[in-house]
Amino acid sequence: MFVFNESDLVTYSLALCLANIIELDGIEERQLKKIPNLKPNFKTKNRGASLLMIMVVIIVYSAVINAELDNGAGYEKVNTKVLTGILALVNTLISYSIFDRIKNI
Repeated sequence: MFVFNESDLVTYSLALCLANIIELDGIEERQLKKIPNLKPNFKTKNRGASLLMIMVVIIVYSAVINAELDNGAGYEKVNTKVLTGILALVNTLISYSIFDRIKNI
């Protein structure tokens, strides 16, 4: 038995992605130059990764909703929970890497 359902994990993932984008948009380029060992395309690359993860999460979420509307026909609930859990973990790691690098600005 799982404590969270797929919708909770998808919402968590979307919230992390949006937080990444909002945080990166709030940083000016001159502030990023103060961070040592930070590549010049850090902001663009991580914003793109967050947008890509939003697209992946929305596709998975639409499949989950479609399966629930069809009463689970051809649908493995455990596999979907594992997939949404993995997506939530990946989004957590991406967010951690972004916030860990910019925490001293």
